[in-house]
Amino acid sequence: MHAVPEMTFLPRAQAKARDGAEGGATLAVLAPPRDRSWEEAWRVTERLVAKTSEFAERHRARLLLVMVPYPIQAHPDPKQRAELAAKLNVADLFYPERRITEWAAARGIAALPLAFEMQRLAEASGAYFYGFENTRLGTGHWNVEGHRIAAELIARKLCGEPQ
Repeated sequence: MHAVPEMTFLPRAQAKARDGAEGGATLAVLAPPRDRSWEEAWRVTERLVAKTSEFAERHRARLLLVMVPYPIQAHPDPKQRAELAAKLNVADLFYPERRITEWAAARGIAALPLAFEMQRLAEASGAYFYGFENTRLGTGHWNVEGHRIAAELIARKLCGEPQ
């Protein structure tokens, strides 16, 4: 019997990117593209979504493009969100949601950007949808409440109930 060597296909995750984003992510996506690389990344994303839509249509399936917000977008503290928007020199932190929603609508693709409603609910209730008591609230992954809210929003959209 031969031993299988341990192989790493992905680099180890870092706790934070240089711009303060979660490991593996970057906050630059929250601003309009500022160079050709970012514009190309958007074109690739749009082509992938278009291909997915074509595949779903061929197989008579419904496609719902769900956009998961960055933790800061659904953070309950408007001051923290405003500080990041100022740092990025943007009017708000919803550029990706606005862009992809408009692009999808022009192609008849159903889209659900969770950030708008999750931010509204977080700010109104003071609830954190990301992070855990034993780590840091407002960062990382969805917690139980984040999963619950996202599931409710997605279910409403899929079932045709008013939001």
